[in-house]
Amino acid sequence: MIMKNGVRKLGRDSYYRMIRAAGHWKNLLTDRQAKILILTYHRILPEVADDPLRITVRSATFSRHIEALSKRFPVISLKDALEQHRTSCPKAKMQVVLTFDDGYWDNYEIAFPVLKSMGLPAAFFLTTDYVDGKAIFSDKRLFNPRTGSEYNYVKDRFITWEEAGKMSQGGMEIGSHGVSHRSLTGMTLTEAMDEIRKSKEAIELNTGRPCRYFAFPFGSRSDYNQQLVSCARETGFEACLLNIHGYNHIRNNGFCFKRIIMENATNLAHLLG
Repeated sequence: MIMKNGVRKLGRDSYYRMIRAAGHWKNLLTDRQAKILILTYHRILPEVADDPLRITVRSATFSRHIEALSKRFPVISLKDALEQHRTSCPKAKMQVVLTFDDGYWDNYEIAFPVLKSMGLPAAFFLTTDYVDGKAIFSDKRLFNPRTGSEYNYVKDRFITWEEAGKMSQGGMEIGSHGVSHRSLTGMTLTEAMDEIRKSKEAIELNTGRPCRYFAFPFGSRSDYNQQLVSCARETGFEACLLNIHGYNHIRNNGFCFKRIIMENATNLAHLLG
């Protein structure tokens, strides 16, 4: 059974790699417009062990990613990318923005030093109820679906406000990923508006800097709608980030942006796929 599952998994992974490769070359050859690739990381850890959600990238792989990306493309801030969208004036044919969701400790202790040493900007989206270890993710979508085990605080704690402040002072953007990491479409509109507003207020209060960007929790097509986007805009956010796979053309009036979720096995040669 283990062998069959392994073969099945290998076949599935190979299939998706081929699809990504085909999509990349098709887009590269047929789409000549300037592009912004917004990459999303979650966990950066020394080793990838039990990772059913496929959100962990090995620290050595991450370092290779960042080095290779910075050699191939301009790595720019989210603020710079949005300014290019606002003016419709791209600075390069293809540019990369680095983002991180959730706010685990390894974002500060492992990813941040790599970025700082290379002088590269990034945006970190925090779930404010989990900063300083006030709570641990309890949403069943963040459990290991095979074992049902919960996250261990000592091993998997979230960053502190002090650490978030240091990243902000170090040139990183601190954005909102909501208060509780629940899908906003599963709440009443009042609850969702509170998540959007209170997360912004908490980040600005604790970092002393503006919180400009909102990344929808989970971020799929079923996790947001235009009413919620309007709420984010009215709250003062300058852009919303989604986890809908794809890249972004540089054009005026952009407010919602697609991202590319990075995995340990992501092939950097096929990012447009």
